[in-house]
Amino acid sequence: MEAASQARTIYAHADDFDNSGRLRRLCAFVRDKFDSAGYIDEKRELKIHVSVVRAKPASSPVNDEDDLPKKGSRGFSVNAVPLLKEFGTMSFGVCRVGQIQIARRFRHAENGAYENDGALSLL
Repeated sequence: MEAASQARTIYAHADDFDNSGRLRRLCAFVRDKFDSAGYIDEKRELKIHVSVVRAKPASSPVNDEDDLPKKGSRGFSVNAVPLLKEFGTMSFGVCRVGQIQIARRFRHAENGAYENDGALSLL
């Protein structure tokens, strides 16, 4: 677990509003399909979350691979301690998930968002 003073991503926990386990089962299904298709090369559990902040260098182009952290480095980070002190218990309420977007790590659009490789509508 990374220290809050050197966070690369700030995320909000996501879970079923009724504790039915539907979201976790959906994630397990998607992960199993990706694993059997050969798209996943690591065995860590899928973290169900909503990314709120992602650290990146301010002065370089988003897609410039020369500016990506080198393998083994901790990369870019932000001190999230003040944010967590002020907003750490904030609730976003109940939200309906209408779509799953598939994105590859380290590939970003010009606006800094993850580049979308596909989507599945849940509605």
